[in-house]
Amino acid sequence: GGICPAWLNINHYLFQIANFFLLLSYLIPGGPYALLQLRVVIGLGSFFFALWGYVILCAFDTLVWNALFTLINLVHICVLVRGLQRVSFITELEAVFEDLFRPLGVTRHQFQGVNACVGEIRELSDREVFAVQKVSRNDNLSLVVSGNLLVTENQRTLQQVGK
Repeated sequence: GGICPAWLNINHYLFQIANFFLLLSYLIPGGPYALLQLRVVIGLGSFFFALWGYVILCAFDTLVWNALFTLINLVHICVLVRGLQRVSFITELEAVFEDLFRPLGVTRHQFQGVNACVGEIRELSDREVFAVQKVSRNDNLSLVVSGNLLVTENQRTLQQVGK
């Protein structure tokens, strides 16, 4: 009697390795690299299931499904690795990021969009005119990183901009 009067032989070691990686996926602790680790072990599990389906079972559907799962996980791994790479800026923009944007909770990846829009970095000398109303283009963002900038009209100071 019983439900299983005769057990099948133990499956091939490729099947066992695939299941081992799936087991590992359940044991990954949380943290900044957890999603990357999860994708790696599930991708390896899918790869070994695809290999098992091809070499041992000779089952086309098992091969195709698990090859697809492996490919999807590889794409996710590439995206995650790209997101984990440190974004660096030129010295002047590094200072702007650290002093102005990081305290506001802006990430390096978010600030990278600002970095892409940088047209020119200018250092003004004392009393140098930065812009003239109705003459200068005003389609850009300007930051005063150090010092002061006076906004004047007809030699009259309207506003002082600075740190």
